[in-house]
Amino acid sequence: MPLRRSSPLHGPPLALPAPLDRAADAWWATGPRTRAALGALAGLLLLVAGVAVVAAAMPGTPVQVHVATRTLEPGDALDRGALRQQAWPAQLVPPQALTGRDAPTGTVRALVPSGSPLTSEHLGDDGPAAGLVAGDVAVAVPVESLPALRPGDHVVLVGPDGHGGGRPLTDAGRVLADDGHSVWIGVPAADAVAVSAAVAAGTIAVAVRAP
Repeated sequence: MPLRRSSPLHGPPLALPAPLDRAADAWWATGPRTRAALGALAGLLLLVAGVAVVAAAMPGTPVQVHVATRTLEPGDALDRGALRQQAWPAQLVPPQALTGRDAPTGTVRALVPSGSPLTSEHLGDDGPAAGLVAGDVAVAVPVESLPALRPGDHVVLVGPDGHGGGRPLTDAGRVLADDGHSVWIGVPAADAVAVSAAVAAGTIAVAVRAP
């Protein structure tokens, strides 16, 4: 007669250590909504921990930059509460970023989204803002997000519509300058926030139009 081998699926259930057994009982005693909330919280904590590990692992000495505490519009004066210092990995600091302990002063000439580093291009009248027309603000778009453009080109900027398609964010964009890292585009002030949000999310697209 052939011998039957015992299967791990048969027999009494596996006994857990007492602490794990009590924890399992407490877990299943909670309601489904509580378990879902605890699971979401655990996922969020893991995400935050992962971001911290990645930031800590980036090589190079952190650079103290001045970031906007709120969205700064053209014409805003840099008061005491407009900026705060923040340590950024050197690889992420824009070339024109203003660094050092002394807080920059002056008047903003180009839109600075909240949390963005202030650069010399955002201040003064000799940068991209010098080519602005009345009612426009200058928005910086990373070079790698755009096709080859020249100052003076008229462009339509397109962002996501939330349904898998696109929608025009502005059809009145005009290329002001290319500093090798960013293309500065003048857009109507009313469209600047939507354009800046699409730039930050990496979902901006551009089409060149006739003047």
